[in-house]
Amino acid sequence: MALFKDFSKFGLENLANLTLVDKPSNSSSSNLNELTEADLIYQRKVHCPICNKDFHSSAIKSGKNQLKNIDEDLRTHYSIVDPMLYDVISCPCGHTALNASFATLLPTQRAAVRTKICPNYFPIPIEEVRSINYALDLYQLALAECLIRNGKNIEKAVLCLRISWLYHDLKQLDDETEFIKNAYECFKLSLDTDNYPALGFDFHKSVYTTSVLSYKISDYSTSLRLLSSLIIDVGVHPKLKDRAIELKTKINKFHK
Repeated sequence: MALFKDFSKFGLENLANLTLVDKPSNSSSSNLNELTEADLIYQRKVHCPICNKDFHSSAIKSGKNQLKNIDEDLRTHYSIVDPMLYDVISCPCGHTALNASFATLLPTQRAAVRTKICPNYFPIPIEEVRSINYALDLYQLALAECLIRNGKNIEKAVLCLRISWLYHDLKQLDDETEFIKNAYECFKLSLDTDNYPALGFDFHKSVYTTSVLSYKISDYSTSLRLLSSLIIDVGVHPKLKDRAIELKTKINKFHK
């Protein structure tokens, strides 16, 4: 039933279908569902500590990319785009590193990059919306630079772990396994040599990740030892302790 019967006497017949109360709209949720990776990407200005020039690098807008779930090895999955693909910054001069490491190099490290990378570096075509293969290229470059400038073991560990994830996405299982082993060795060294927190890891998270990687390479005794140390430690975050208990139960049930 129309709210108003007749506006024709005012010459306003087109107003006859006005509604008093608007019905709730689902447009906001539908718009969220329709968002693509390209909608969340923007170009941010970055200053390079190696060549001292500014350039632009793809980054992700916050707020719309919702966390969906977390894997056993703490890899996170999001509703629209994997932020990991955009966590390496690469300057046209060749300097390539994780976002958290990019601007924090020591003078000796900057000198190593300028000497051993920049003179011969040839940049690959930029993908503003990054494919897995493009991200893998950047992560490999970041790892090579990390080795050249003698980066911390935790940095090598994180790079190797993420490279293993990218190989998993590409279904290149031999390469995935190789980098799981590499990540395991670097995390093990990091526990003895690095100060925490670092690159999103506190000490307990690093111990847990090492236990998962040792489990993945079938070193169950090491995995159980590390998991037990977490379970009895009163300082471990409850959610991380729950993950440790769950993995230890799984190992004892199927692999011991």
